[in-house]
Amino acid sequence: TCAALAIALSAGAPVLLWGGPGVGKTSVIEQIAECHGWHVETVIASICDPTDFKGMPRDAGDRTEFSPPDWAVRVAEAGGGIVFLDEISTAPPSVQAALLRPVLTGVVGDLRLPAATRFVAAANPPDEAADGWELSAPLANRFVHIAWEVPARVVSDGFIYGFGQISVPTVSEAQALPVVAAMLRSIGAFITARPDLMHRLPASSSERGLAWPSPRSWEMAARLLGFAGASGARTGIRQQLLAGAVGPSAAREYLAWERALDLPDIEKALAAGGTID
Repeated sequence: TCAALAIALSAGAPVLLWGGPGVGKTSVIEQIAECHGWHVETVIASICDPTDFKGMPRDAGDRTEFSPPDWAVRVAEAGGGIVFLDEISTAPPSVQAALLRPVLTGVVGDLRLPAATRFVAAANPPDEAADGWELSAPLANRFVHIAWEVPARVVSDGFIYGFGQISVPTVSEAQALPVVAAMLRSIGAFITARPDLMHRLPASSSERGLAWPSPRSWEMAARLLGFAGASGARTGIRQQLLAGAVGPSAAREYLAWERALDLPDIEKALAAGGTID
């Protein structure tokens, strides 16, 4: 799970960690940020109002400007980093609506955050959160959803021997981009075969607050799979990232389609003069 989180951060994908209170989500995020030398800005979404993400309007003569909040200014001055949106599942719908633009485009008020900015949110399931809300479908579809579960053995060993540093994979964008391009072509071919999975909005409101397939989430899935492939991540991490982007059902369909491909590698076939096993 830590490796999946680190790969998603390297890919620049907004991440939403689902887990109960007190299981170390914040601590791990801070440790990964320290490992990479990233600035971390924590924003408690449950006590914010829409102006904390849209900006405070002010008169600028013949127009209205939106002044960015302090947390956004600090991230810009640091050249980027992690914006940690804690308790996002307790943010009211008006605040969730105000989050749509910053999470997708990195624009807060009239300030565009640096390209090196990453958004990470943490949420407790609605039945475990105090005054919890289900996430709106547009906001949920902007995140890769990762279930955060801590085995008892990890906690017991940590208490007895101490919690060590987390070792996470790193991958550069230059390494990943060719793999991302290949994954975009592969997913495009899959959607040609399964157009019904291009966009599938769940029927229930609770499922709409999780991962589901759309053109935006498929594009994010291609980027995640590309970075996972470039980092040499094992199959389980790849599956976790794909399911977190487009949902478990669509992820299973794509992986089954991918395993069933029997076409030879075209470049190898051409290099072999058409003779290939």
